[in-house]
Amino acid sequence: MINLQSILTYAVLGLIAFIAVVVYRSICSRTIIRFVVDHSGLVEHRGISPRAEREIKTFFQQDVQVPQKVTISGQLDPQGRLRFHFRGAIDAGAKQQIRNFLHSIL
Repeated sequence: MINLQSILTYAVLGLIAFIAVVVYRSICSRTIIRFVVDHSGLVEHRGISPRAEREIKTFFQQDVQVPQKVTISGQLDPQGRLRFHFRGAIDAGAKQQIRNFLHSIL
């Protein structure tokens, strides 16, 4: 039978492990740019210059329309090339168009 002390011990260890993972991921994050777009355009961004922000806003207003919220994050791979990851409902053609555009301006 499991007693209350062992349950509390496991709960505390689980909490410590969770905090350690969060701290590690925040310190060692390789994400250098991140932005969120939706049907209205660029909603939020991090890691891009004001010039790139203007170009990205124009791109999402004129060239690519996304029906729902999409989060795009850019990370450097081991060779130093910027790789993009998409979270949200977006088709493969739009992803490729966005990747090509971002590689041209960043």
